[in-house]
Order: sequence, then C-alpha cells, then structure tokens
Amino acid sequence: MSDLKGDARDDRLSGPKSLARREREAVRKEMIKEALDKCQDTRAAYVDCARGRTFSIPFMCRSLFLEFNSCLGQYTKEEELDRRVKEAKFERSTEVHDIREGFRGDLFGTGKERAMQYKRQEEAELARMKAEAAKARAAQAPP
Repeated sequence: MSDLKGDARDDRLSGPKSLARREREAVRKEMIKEALDKCQDTRAAYVDCARGRTFSIPFMCRSLFLEFNSCLGQYTKEEELDRRVKEAKFERSTEVHDIREGFRGDLFGTGKERAMQYKRQEEAELARMKAEAAKARAAQAPP
C-alpha cells in the first residue's frame, strides 16, 4: 500500500514527463524492487538492529546500514539501468485517440461542442415530430 501511495505522490509532484523518461522511471523502479529482494538478508539485519531504537540508530547500526547500502548499490548502478532500458520493449501506439471518443452521444466537450450537440438533438427531435405529424395526416386523409 505504501508503495502505491509513494508512486502516486512521486508522479503527482514530478510534473509532466516525456515518454522516454517515464519508461526509464518504470525500469528503475523495477530494478530497485529486484535489488531489495536480492538484499533481503542485509535488509532484515538492519531492520532488526533498528527495531526499538530512535536516536541511536545512526550510531549502533551504521555498519549494517553501510552493508545494506553497498548491497543495493551493486544492483542499482547507472550502467545496469542503461542496459535494462535498452533491453526493455515498450509498446508505443502511433494512433491518435480523441479523449472523448467513447462519449460521442453524450454531452461532453467544450461549451461550443456541447452547444452543437444540443442543436443536433433539437433538430433530430423536430424532424421526428414532423415525421410523426406527416404520418398522422396521411393516415387521416381520405384516399
């Protein structure tokens, strides 16, 4: 849950990103997850040392932290990230989609678009009413 919250916060605060940057960020996050899995032993040792401590963590657990950090460092190097980004296959769509594509019949869009939609609906209703009136007149007229 905290990973989702952190990812959402990172995305919100980082502003718009280019597609290549988002792809690189996705590969980086996956690489960090794998590194944390590989360094689980040193991570557990550091967490055990830090448990129950507050101010003394930097002094009492420094060697374990440095060991954990070096373990992470060997799996999260910049060269490794570059290699993974080159290997990653991202699907890029060349099609351009209208954001309101699924809402053509509904009243969405800019004010001008909505006004045109209202006008088309009124014209369709008027045409339907005229057709019904003509049909009724034709049915009442003697042959």
